[in-house]
Amino acid sequence: MKRGFIFWTAAILGVIALSCSGSDSNSGSSDNGSSDKKPSKSGSKTETVTIYQPDENCDAHEMLCDGVCTDIKHSINNCGDCGKKCKADETCNNGKCSGCEKTTCDSECVDLTSDANHCGSCDNPCAPNMVCSDSKCECAPDYTDCDGDPVNGCETLFECECVLGQERSYYNGPEGTKDVGECKAGKLTCIEDEGIKTFDITVQPTLPTIVGECTQKDYNCNGIPDGEEDLDGDGFTPCDGDCCNDTTTCTALNPELINPGMLEVKGNNLDDNCDTQTDEDQKTSKDVTPIDYTYGSSDMDTTARAMAQAMGIIWECKKDMTCAYGLVNARLTRSESTALPDAKQVNILDAMRDESGTARIMPQEGKSFAVMSSGHAKDVKSGVSKDDEWFEERAKDDETVGENLVQRYPKDSQIPNVYLQNHDNKLATHKSCPANASITPAIFDSVQLHLELKVPVNVKGIAFDFRFLSQEYPKYLCSAFNDFFLALLTSKHPDLAGYPDHNIAFDKVGNPVSVNNGFFTTCDYIPCKEESECPKFMTCSGEKCINKECTTNSNGEETCTPSKITCQDGSTAIDAYYPYPYAKYDYQSTTTEEGRGGATAWLSTTAPVVGGETIQLDFYIWDTQDGNYDSTVLLDNFRWLVDETKVNTGFADPPVN
Repeated sequence: MKRGFIFWTAAILGVIALSCSGSDSNSGSSDNGSSDKKPSKSGSKTETVTIYQPDENCDAHEMLCDGVCTDIKHSINNCGDCGKKCKADETCNNGKCSGCEKTTCDSECVDLTSDANHCGSCDNPCAPNMVCSDSKCECAPDYTDCDGDPVNGCETLFECECVLGQERSYYNGPEGTKDVGECKAGKLTCIEDEGIKTFDITVQPTLPTIVGECTQKDYNCNGIPDGEEDLDGDGFTPCDGDCCNDTTTCTALNPELINPGMLEVKGNNLDDNCDTQTDEDQKTSKDVTPIDYTYGSSDMDTTARAMAQAMGIIWECKKDMTCAYGLVNARLTRSESTALPDAKQVNILDAMRDESGTARIMPQEGKSFAVMSSGHAKDVKSGVSKDDEWFEERAKDDETVGENLVQRYPKDSQIPNVYLQNHDNKLATHKSCPANASITPAIFDSVQLHLELKVPVNVKGIAFDFRFLSQEYPKYLCSAFNDFFLALLTSKHPDLAGYPDHNIAFDKVGNPVSVNNGFFTTCDYIPCKEESECPKFMTCSGEKCINKECTTNSNGEETCTPSKITCQDGSTAIDAYYPYPYAKYDYQSTTTEEGRGGATAWLSTTAPVVGGETIQLDFYIWDTQDGNYDSTVLLDNFRWLVDETKVNTGFADPPVN
């Protein structure tokens, strides 16, 4: 039977009134079943509403269009009515044409997460008695898939009735983990218990777990060997030695702060660096086997590593191995050159001893310290020479430039560019001893120790101790022969932007460490009767030349007073540095050996770094303007610092031995 249409008219008065057969006393209609449109009380226009009478051969939501039962709620050619077509970019949703915000399948807008005819993808219908949930077909409520056949879906209402001995696979792990890595299904077996047949677990499934071990097996079943996973994002895996890769493998609240890249922090009751110990002291050079070294060795690579170790840098990154932190590279050259220094210019000493063998300068840490010198890196007991020796050749002959000025040309040594560029191409000097702008500074017999260090992740600074000694004292104070020691640090730490020349080593009053800026505290006083007999940055006080400590007020007026720390340490340490110390020999004498030698105390420098970065630390020593009257620096007691750190140099603490 064809679907018939019955048209009714109604006035819209907030509700739609439908008029049926029968009379209405107020309508004026006859009793023959006909009816007129009822006027609205408001006098509004009437509207015709079409109501479809479904054909008995079509479903309730369908209409017979061109002889075909059509779903007018979803048909783009018959959307809401036969013949009503949607535009090309529209779909029919509940009888209305609109744009599809989900997925279009066969011109129908569907939700792939819940549509049983398009579950997860278009034209992917679920089997009988199944519904689509989260884009996957699963049994409808109260239905069970007892035979495991995907074709007939969930064929059993309520629970399955099993056969004794019947076995089924069983897995209750996360979706997508079954048969991945070590995860395997278990087994259900049909048993009878008190007359009831039911499935029971007879083989437990293997579910994902985290083991925190260096293994190539995949226990957490994500397709990646567990030993190669960095679950806490700290840059270390179990195979890198990370002992706390996840909160399930250790009790720490922040597993990313525990790994081999960390420095041990005392007092937190944690094994910060994964060495199986908790709150242990930092290792020192006394805890390691010294690198084999002999003075004068031509093997400069080994010598450089041995010097770093003598300083206290005992952590070394081995070639082709994962490096947590420590020494990446060590290299000895002349300053800013590929040429090598003379092997006699570097050394490792357990002390500096005077002629009698008495130790006058001891290590700050461990059993030894590193020595770099523009002359012989030896002490008096081991036979340091009193004679000046030029180790470096000239590139060409000296030239006279103006009155009493000589331009010299070293073959290899160059002042670091980053330092010169930030000091107007001059060597920084005391303001009373201005650098001569008429000549280019020339340096000779230089040594550069280049260290590359990977910083522990939780470290915020570095520290090291040094002591500068020079034979230029006292004769060539405030002269062109301004021997230098520099320590240049290259790091990403933002505070170092305030040190564009990269130098972080200073004397006690903040000057670069050099002869002209040398605030020597280990020395013998220069005698004087008047000011003119003292170097220009000193004053004559009590018949002694004393360094001046000056302050400037807001008006730019300078006030200077004699320093209390000039030569405060005495001069006995110089007895181990030079065979004819100034305290015993007049430096102006022409009839006896010339006395030389002054030094700083042990000073300690600190500087900030960024945890986890690789820094470059370069130490330099050189003679300025010629190769005579040598200078030496001692390096020791390198430390990592876990607290916030600033660039600073002060008197070093007493030795920690």
